[in-house]
Amino acid sequence: MRDPGSSTARDETETARSEAIITELFGPLADRVRGAGSQGAYVNLLLSSIFLRNCARSSWADVREDVRQSLDAQSDPRQLLRIIGSRTDIALREHGLPPGISSTLDDLRGDAIEDLAHVIRLCEDLGPKDFSALLDRFGAWLGTHDESFFTPRSVVHLIVQMLNGNLREAARIHDPYVRGGELLLGALEAGGLIALSGASPSDDMLRFAGMNLLLNGGQADLSRGTTAPWNQPVTRQVDLILTNPPFNNKGSSAINVGEEDWVFAPPPGHNRNYAWLQHVMVSLEPAGKAFVLMPNQAAVSVDKQEHLIRKRMIQQGAVEFMIALPRQLFATTTVPAMIWGLRSPLERTDSVLFIDIRQAGSKQGKQRVLDPAEIRAVAGSLRLWRAGAKDFTSVMQGIGKAAAASIEEIERQDYSLDPSDYLAAQLLDLDHRALAAIPKMAAAVELSARQALMADKKAATIASEYREVDGESSPRHWGRTQIGEICVMKTGPSHTLVKKAARAADGVPLIVPSNLRDHRILATEAELIDAEVARAMERFQIMEDDILFVRTGSVGPVALVTAADEGWLFGTNLIRIRCHEDIDPGYLLAYLSSRPAQKWIQARTESATAIPSISAESLKRLPVNLPPLDEQRRVSDLLAKADMQITAHRALADTAVDLRTLLTDGLTNGRLIANIPPRETT
Repeated sequence: MRDPGSSTARDETETARSEAIITELFGPLADRVRGAGSQGAYVNLLLSSIFLRNCARSSWADVREDVRQSLDAQSDPRQLLRIIGSRTDIALREHGLPPGISSTLDDLRGDAIEDLAHVIRLCEDLGPKDFSALLDRFGAWLGTHDESFFTPRSVVHLIVQMLNGNLREAARIHDPYVRGGELLLGALEAGGLIALSGASPSDDMLRFAGMNLLLNGGQADLSRGTTAPWNQPVTRQVDLILTNPPFNNKGSSAINVGEEDWVFAPPPGHNRNYAWLQHVMVSLEPAGKAFVLMPNQAAVSVDKQEHLIRKRMIQQGAVEFMIALPRQLFATTTVPAMIWGLRSPLERTDSVLFIDIRQAGSKQGKQRVLDPAEIRAVAGSLRLWRAGAKDFTSVMQGIGKAAAASIEEIERQDYSLDPSDYLAAQLLDLDHRALAAIPKMAAAVELSARQALMADKKAATIASEYREVDGESSPRHWGRTQIGEICVMKTGPSHTLVKKAARAADGVPLIVPSNLRDHRILATEAELIDAEVARAMERFQIMEDDILFVRTGSVGPVALVTAADEGWLFGTNLIRIRCHEDIDPGYLLAYLSSRPAQKWIQARTESATAIPSISAESLKRLPVNLPPLDEQRRVSDLLAKADMQITAHRALADTAVDLRTLLTDGLTNGRLIANIPPRETT
């Protein structure tokens, strides 16, 4: 009988391997292969390699032989790049995609054939699912000044969840500004017999989208579009449009459409947001729907023409729902966005659904990512509202806010489509249960104050418990080794495994970097993993005296596991360090948090990838000053007093802040009354 756990372990191993390969591909190796060439040319090399490897296997076999011959002859890398580009262009033409890789790869300027060959070997081990991961990494690599950003995968997953169960057979789905094919790929994942199409003014984007879909078993009718498609005759009308057009784009060409040809009203010339919205509307079949990403500003614009268009869209029933997204979801733009749910205005509707999840998501590096529970909540709220359920807001508890506003309410708000204008009552409403907790919280402040006083008394002896040693930087009887020689390290589970893990209200805490504070674990807001799933992930459990180390993002923070934390799980961006018996964990915690050690760690993260990170293998080489065990314990005991004092005062401050917040809410809303006699005036 097949062991189900073996498949999970294999998937996890493959994902971890792919992540390690992609990290290496975007590290110093990329700079050597690029030389003075562009980032885009290098990424085209990677994507082309994955495409050939999986969609043109005979050509890939030829490429492997080309690599072998080039290494034997020590030929110029540019010669091999021309061959790879030519083979890729042939394969692209066979699949109906625009060629152009040959000219793109001419921009690479690396001079070592070994480096180029190593890139090809690494791409050999990447599969179809890694194509999207490369696009994500490319977006982060470009930085915030590039307008050709890709739609974040968590946003795509949100749209897919909202589509589930609503795609009819033989549906025609279109993206008039296809980027890397992310939204069309999402529609493909939603299932059903569907016909996909897309357009883009960029041949690069058409290639990315086409390759992405082919690698994942799909195909689309892709065509060269323009940055102003409204100036062209409408060539297709479709059942569903999914698109992420340019934000706040001024465009370089005039709007040639006559005033009478706009479905609502002519848009202003200085901003194309409402030109895109109207182009989407005229491209829909009767009863067609659309999901359009737009900047927040479009929902509240006071421009006379944009306000008129928005008013008419609302009055004619073209707007079904609005979802306000968190900031920093996109890798290359900080502009906050909303999802507009549009439909062909067949008849006037009674209300519009507003959902606000601006506070949702968690940071991964510089980006925010929506987690599966948040995505399910939004999709569930929309599904319940469409079904006429009155409790459609309940699924948003702890995730965000939802409300339906009538057309009359929206008119009173001057046709604003900002969810916060219709959620104000919820935002101002006080939780009576929270106010009832004030006496308990006041007692907690008093207890924290006593604990802080006790910690102060213990810490008062610190000044007399150390002395300065003359002479050498460390005593002669101390040893010096590498951290890998005195402990065992394990990297956290892959993102894929963590995403698949079922959540539970009373499960096992999953520790992430934000839970590490003042060298201890603070898990009050940790996600909880189902207990049965946690048992299957026992290799990622922590035990007393383990050390957790942040390896990605804000690299370097450490925390010591206490007996109360035992059995919890540690997450993807952490490394678990388990000391040998002759090493005091408290000493090693102190050493890892010392400034010299942190400088060594930071020096090895800065050149690694676009997102700072350090691998366990690299960390194992950290030099460690190692005193005898009894001295290690003295160091550990002394610093434990300082940590205890810091933790106690931090807890006191946090509890006092929480108490003040509740008092402020109650006292300023009339729910509480101050009993202190008023101050006398003179």
